[in-house]
Amino acid sequence: MTQSEKYQIEIFRIQGIGYTEIAKRMNISVNSIKTYCRRNALGGKRGYVVAGTISICACENCGKPVPQNTGRKKKRFCWNEARLMKSTS
Repeated sequence: MTQSEKYQIEIFRIQGIGYTEIAKRMNISVNSIKTYCRRNALGGKRGYVVAGTISICACENCGKPVPQNTGRKKKRFCWNEARLMKSTS
């Protein structure tokens, strides 16, 4: 995998695109994409781009988008029960 392909994968993940879609767009196997993402902390959690900046992140429990408030602590979960479920597992 070339450096430019790695950079492109990072861009796609920041945009919230899944492994399968990235694999289709780049003509690389899904397992190669998954492996690269997991080894480089791009797996599971995804950021979502809104108006050119990352202002929404993904819930650590279910992966749904979590809107962020400017000037406040980063929210990690979409709702309180998701936070509680994550802490018990």
